[in-house]
Amino acid sequence: RVQWPATQQGMLVERPCPKGTRGIASFQCLPALGLWNPRGPDLSNCTSPWVNQVAQKIKSGENAANIASELARHTRGSIYAGDVSSSVKLMEQLLDILDAQLQALRPIERESAGKNYNKMHKRERTCKDYIKAVVETVDNLLRPEALESWKDMNATEQVHTATMLLDVLEEGAFLLADNVREPARFLAAKQNVVLEVTVLN
Repeated sequence: RVQWPATQQGMLVERPCPKGTRGIASFQCLPALGLWNPRGPDLSNCTSPWVNQVAQKIKSGENAANIASELARHTRGSIYAGDVSSSVKLMEQLLDILDAQLQALRPIERESAGKNYNKMHKRERTCKDYIKAVVETVDNLLRPEALESWKDMNATEQVHTATMLLDVLEEGAFLLADNVREPARFLAAKQNVVLEVTVLN
């Protein structure tokens, strides 16, 4: 944990994040009472080293479904407030990369039917792998052990992250619906989240 020094009323104290994480933590000494903010310190900017590693892989344009699986693995362990918000931002970035990677797998008229079928099959499989990993990551971010990390965020960051989390799930579901053969039904069920996509012809 972070050691907080005595400070003047109304001051915002900044300290390095807990050992093993990167970033700056802050804690507000309330102006009127001279007490620390009862919500506790703000650890929204505290992230594990893997957050930066995943961000680099996204920048280099690696396979989106593979990166999503890696994100799911990382969020299974202990996570910090910054890991939660960063994971949601990373999933949002992955959606854009996945969309671009799927464009490369669109059928082309001058190619053989067999080649186009293989592309369509790969597109569908890639989408499903991505969505499974996203659902697992969201499940990890919502498990009881992760709720402490949500409490370490400031209120604005909590609302923003929760909203983005829902958006990422919804956008991923629409992307999957656009890339599966009709009719289709896809279900990913975890303890804290269930995603179902049904495509009718």
